[in-house]
Amino acid sequence: MQLKTSVTFHGVTPEMLLGIIIVNSIFQMNNYELVITSITDSKHSLTSLHYAGNAIDIRISNIPLANLDFLINELKNSLGTNFDVVHEIDHIHIEYQPKFRNS
Repeated sequence: MQLKTSVTFHGVTPEMLLGIIIVNSIFQMNNYELVITSITDSKHSLTSLHYAGNAIDIRISNIPLANLDFLINELKNSLGTNFDVVHEIDHIHIEYQPKFRNS
């Protein structure tokens, strides 16, 4: 795993740390280097979960386009429904956003 030099972990939640571990293992299984480009740093929308320590951005320029959909599906399946995995133009955005149900 690599971190862009500006990346900070300050304030990241335990749930997001677990997500990072899962994401890293999926990248390793598929022979890709995980490069995190943002966690609680950088500029995002005012309501971004980055500021709450519940989101990461991942570089995708090192992943062949033909393999990207497969990798994104693996991330979604492995992280489960409490994580959102979004393919942005130049990165993958992953956020921990639990879905609560009334019993």
